Amino acid sequence: MAAELRVPIPVAAELIASIDQFDPDREAFVAGAIRNELARRGRGAQVVAHPETLELAEVGFDEWAALADESDAALIDPSSVVSLHWDAHAGWVRDDE
Repeated sequence: MAAELRVPIPVAAELIASIDQFDPDREAFVAGAIRNELARRGRGAQVVAHPETLELAEVGFDEWAALADESDAALIDPSSVVSLHWDAHAGWVRDDE
């Protein structure tokens, strides 16, 4: 078993109350939350894009703009548009990088 260290960390009272609603064993809850966060960060940018987002990315801006109606014109400033592509390990990446 790994050595345990006691680490005093100030936590807001309402956060403790929220934890207590889920699990009376605060130490186990916090330890699990830390493990989950470390695992999430360890995966880094291996982000899974929503399937509808990927569909739009594959269509591309020009095709999307052709499908948009006139009321959508105010949503995008054409001078600020940048070209992106999806990379499964890095997420959205600018094409000029």
